[in-house]
Amino acid sequence: MKFCTKCGKEILDDAFVCPSCGCLVNGNNAQSNTSAPKIAPGEKTGLATAALVCSFLVPIAGLICGIVGTIKYQTPSLKKRCTAAIFISIAVWIVTYLLLVS
Repeated sequence: MKFCTKCGKEILDDAFVCPSCGCLVNGNNAQSNTSAPKIAPGEKTGLATAALVCSFLVPIAGLICGIVGTIKYQTPSLKKRCTAAIFISIAVWIVTYLLLVS
């Protein structure tokens, strides 16, 4: 048995949270944090999402949002979304051009 670091109550060794106070138990935080990607404080995902959506619908807007996002964001997963939006925008432009020319 071990003890909660917040309230001091005795808890089971395999517990994820303290049944008394609800505090996360040390040693199990790595498993509980794997479900959500870490995003830097103050960063919002709106620009990255807009870049991806716009890259399919309005490629110039997707390209601009993607470039701004790669400069603005510090979180690697958000930078990857913006970089993907840039490449998707360029690919949509190329496909549109080829369809219009032929």
